[in-house]
Amino acid sequence: MPRRSGIWQRKGRGWWTTINGKQIPLGVDRREAEKSLARLVLGQGGSIPRISTAELTQLWLDDLKSTRRDLTWRSARQFPRVWCKRFGRTRAAELRPLHITAWLESQPTWGKSTRAIAVRAVKACFAWGLDQGYLETHPIQRLRAPQTQRRAPISEEHLAAWMAAIRCTELRAWVEVS
Repeated sequence: MPRRSGIWQRKGRGWWTTINGKQIPLGVDRREAEKSLARLVLGQGGSIPRISTAELTQLWLDDLKSTRRDLTWRSARQFPRVWCKRFGRTRAAELRPLHITAWLESQPTWGKSTRAIAVRAVKACFAWGLDQGYLETHPIQRLRAPQTQRRAPISEEHLAAWMAAIRCTELRAWVEVS
């Protein structure tokens, strides 16, 4: 079975792919190139490519890295590493909410907030895959993130004790302004 078509960038010449041994230019912008590739693959095979969860996740992370700030990308890549260990070979379209729920339950050290963030990350990846044309439907769209509780605000007494413990005057001034 042939490998799924990928894209690469030629310095100063935009994004390209190879289909049936022929190199095809896709455009200068990565997002547009990915959309062009999806249209090409759809036009050839008549259906959405059978992309694995690991492939979809890597494409999503590559897009995040090129379109978001570095801090956003670094924090977003935490959970994909974990879910790809479990579901990397699974076809993205075959994943269901019950799979994600079982995966979350297999993480005993994660609290409700961490689980909620993980669900949001997985759903963002699959929504991106749908938007880009890698998926026909969003297989985990109805998955709900666990309810989280807001933490109580710090009391005036605790704040005063914390501020008194700061010895560095520059740090104390910065904290007071913040």
